[in-house]
Amino acid sequence: MMNQGRATRGPISQVPQNVQKLAELVRHKVEGRTGPSEEYIVVAYKVQEVGPGTYTSFKIRADNERYVHAEVYQSSPDEEPTLTGLERSRNAWDPLVNVSHVSDH
Repeated sequence: MMNQGRATRGPISQVPQNVQKLAELVRHKVEGRTGPSEEYIVVAYKVQEVGPGTYTSFKIRADNERYVHAEVYQSSPDEEPTLTGLERSRNAWDPLVNVSHVSDH
């Protein structure tokens, strides 16, 4: 089952709070690979349920014109999410598809 959500550039209220909260849980891992962000706002996302868990991909506005794409896997809502994909140097027009996989170590 594939659920997709999208928000246009604007207030965080356009993205469900649970999606922004999930992205915040891996912020330290994302910024550890991309550097500190002035902003960290999810502007687009998609969710894919697979077996017992869920993959969530995010387009995150890191600064005024800098975006990153990140993907996390969470085996259940009670488990800590794992950063499974990250792409730097993205822009507002890049589609959120096929986020490159990374090691979470």
